[in-house]
Amino acid sequence: MTPRNNVSWRCAAVLALLASIAIAADAPATPPNAKYTCGVFLRTYVFTQYVTLNAGGTYESSTGATGKFHYDAGSKRIIFDSGKFQPLFGSYEPKDYPMFRLSSREDAAQSDYTRAWRSQVCSAH
Repeated sequence: MTPRNNVSWRCAAVLALLASIAIAADAPATPPNAKYTCGVFLRTYVFTQYVTLNAGGTYESSTGATGKFHYDAGSKRIIFDSGKFQPLFGSYEPKDYPMFRLSSREDAAQSDYTRAWRSQVCSAH
């Protein structure tokens, strides 16, 4: 291997490493265990419920729903495994602060736009 090829290979390796670090930095962390305020946007914001995600993968809502959930980092989704929220999922969107969109599993195949206007928006306290 010539010195020039060796330098090119090392530059490519460093760039690949930096790209993997950047991708890892964009990957969302697990949604924090917190109380989330949920609502919908009609003409104004309308409160619907509080949802609390607890350590150990349990949830509870102010509407009396309780059960278990897990987080799928690949799809950035909170999957509700039991209880009244089982037909729902949360799309975790941690841009500036922790929040998720609570949607029906029936809407999972819909476009992002359709899911967004059919979802409750839940943001952490």
